[in-house]
Amino acid sequence: MNDFFTELFDYNHLSNRKLIERLSENRSSLSERSVQLINHMLNAHQIWNARILQEATFQVWQLNEWEALALIDQDNYKRSLRILEHMDLEQVIAYRTSTGAKFSNKV
Repeated sequence: MNDFFTELFDYNHLSNRKLIERLSENRSSLSERSVQLINHMLNAHQIWNARILQEATFQVWQLNEWEALALIDQDNYKRSLRILEHMDLEQVIAYRTSTGAKFSNKV
């Protein structure tokens, strides 16, 4: 199962890198919504990793420094692989959503 998820995270990381490169090349003509969505996508990944690792999370719609996007993606990727390597995917974690609702899910 870990191999399956590793392949998905590899693909996601590669796709994010390419997307960030293309968006950066056209930064002056990006819509505000495009900027919001690339941030949201990276923030959501960070939030899930942080919930699993019991760390501080980003805000769902926070806007990050543009220059930090590639670093955030890289960190998300590394943390996801570390989770796959060191955690039991059947372990249940409890967390709160951004609206404060309580949930639990398997890693």
